[in-house]
Amino acid sequence: MAAENKKKIIAMRLIDQEGKNLSPKKMYSASQAVFKTGLGIVAVALLFWAWNFVAILTTMSAKGTVVSVDIHTHQSVKGKTSNTYSPTFSFVDETGETHEASVRFPASNYNFEVGDKMTVGYDPEGFSYVIIVDWWVNSRMPLIVLAVAGLVFWASASICKTGQQWEAEGRHG
Repeated sequence: MAAENKKKIIAMRLIDQEGKNLSPKKMYSASQAVFKTGLGIVAVALLFWAWNFVAILTTMSAKGTVVSVDIHTHQSVKGKTSNTYSPTFSFVDETGETHEASVRFPASNYNFEVGDKMTVGYDPEGFSYVIIVDWWVNSRMPLIVLAVAGLVFWASASICKTGQQWEAEGRHG
């Protein structure tokens, strides 16, 4: 019973931020909007995963060694700073030639140090960049995004259920 009351309180806080109670019908519409947002988040995560999967399938693999890590510092409008990392790998292609290339997209979760070894994917037609061929490295961000989507779906269901309960109780905002 306490968990259900907590859900009601959370749903009411979401609704009462503008200082008014919404009608059950408007709550249902709001839950649909939140649900559609969740679907969009899931779509983005799945597209990212699919892009990684295709990229891994269409590249050649080699064991790479980190030779340097470039740190890119970004500053937000509010003055907060964050870093993304762009490791450069040295690897030997299928012909025995040694190449160096950086990852295509820097990321905040690339916690590599010089000397670390990792399987990389490269395009034998051009060695301008590599991708990291590691399930966990490539899946961390989509998993986080899917977790956020789960919270969005939970919020949608909570809003919808509260609206149904209010309608059953005869509340009309």
